Amino acid sequence: MIDRGTQGADWPETAADNWAGREPLTDRELEVLRYVAGGWSNREIARALALTDHTIKWHLKNIYGKLGVNGRVCAVLAVREQAQRTATATGS
Repeated sequence: MIDRGTQGADWPETAADNWAGREPLTDRELEVLRYVAGGWSNREIARALALTDHTIKWHLKNIYGKLGVNGRVCAVLAVREQAQRTATATGS
């Protein structure tokens, strides 16, 4: 189970949430990033999603590129910050 800390106002409900002109994350990329935010290793994520470690690394590479970051923590923070900006802009 994914850490509940990755739910709520500080996390986008869908990959299509407002990304301010950036290419949005896919639903699968957002799912992988939720596991990362929960502290899961690549191997644990791969097992949970019935994927290979290589596939998880590929998703993370794509996530980092789309968000313009270079690591797990920065990626999680970028998504949370975007979700908070979106919530503030919509009054949620």
